[in-house]
Amino acid sequence: MKKFLLSMLCAATAVVMLAGCGGGGEKEKEKDKDFVPKPVDGIAPLFDEGLSYYNVSPSILTEGENMHVYYTVNETAKGKDNAIAYRKGTKGTDGTWTYTEKKIVLSAAESGWDSGTVSDCDVVKGSFALNGETYSYLMAYQGNSEESEIFEIGLAAAKSAEGPFVRVGAAPVISYDLESFGENWGCGQPSLVSYDKAGKVYLFFTIGELAVQTYVCELDCADLGNIKGAQAYSSLTTEGLTEQQAYITFNDADFAIDGGTLYVVRDRNPVSSNAPNLNAAVQVASMPVADLYKNGEWTVLDDVNFLDLEDDDKGGWERVYAACIISDEYGNVSVEGTMPGLGLTVTSWDINTKEYLHYQTIVAYYAE
Repeated sequence: MKKFLLSMLCAATAVVMLAGCGGGGEKEKEKDKDFVPKPVDGIAPLFDEGLSYYNVSPSILTEGENMHVYYTVNETAKGKDNAIAYRKGTKGTDGTWTYTEKKIVLSAAESGWDSGTVSDCDVVKGSFALNGETYSYLMAYQGNSEESEIFEIGLAAAKSAEGPFVRVGAAPVISYDLESFGENWGCGQPSLVSYDKAGKVYLFFTIGELAVQTYVCELDCADLGNIKGAQAYSSLTTEGLTEQQAYITFNDADFAIDGGTLYVVRDRNPVSSNAPNLNAAVQVASMPVADLYKNGEWTVLDDVNFLDLEDDDKGGWERVYAACIISDEYGNVSVEGTMPGLGLTVTSWDINTKEYLHYQTIVAYYAE
């Protein structure tokens, strides 16, 4: 088995876990009298919200000495009411990281297309005008309504990383075409990358048609009241990607750019046939940005699974999925052809009952 270096971030989280996950950990325990810590079955999570909360689908940005962590969480203990949460990570002089108390930055709307649920966000920095004001952070997220289970993609903007985020308009930026694609889960899993560090971004997203497919469009969001490019999207090639089954998809994919190179992390199929029916690995690949619209070929860098997330004393997480690339605030990385850092959703289960031992949690992973 390969040997990996867990960066100072990952090493520090073990200390943070023992201290009540730093920042707001003790305050959260006081609020939730039924707080029971999650077991640690592999490398330590970034923070622990206890067995009453699931933490999934991270979007992690580094900005200077700070880290912005966005993720999907159930808003009420033991509930299934998805919301988008935020924590700010700060690195101490000893190299350890602490995280602020969880803050809900976007909940389901009172009415409209995203009144049912919101989840799976991605955030990028830039300069975006809305109603005469300038915002510095743009969020893309998926949502659906109380009347329909079909997902669509919306935008929200904030003046600071920790919010508050305000919705952009009353309609999704990417709508699901029911007539063209048929009855399915819709479109979602957005990923944003800035390509001018101002108002222009790549928006990658998945459409859950009969054959799940990922697309990209170039959005001009300098004026959020007049967004351009949302209807001009192109499908991404899967050439060069590998799978354990014939059909290759970009399910739960996240993207980043290093100069002229595009990186992706995606769930690697197949989904486990044993409960919980989730992916057990993710795959990281790269391709020249210049080949994005040319049906170019991806170069696989590595697959990451539970064996890579082993702790000497605790073993490894059994499900690894819904990952993000840890990037700077613009969705850029600087890795020069090597593996970027990853934020991973992980969980373990009871092999006898086929049920979760605990709700999902988030870990950071850096290859050697």
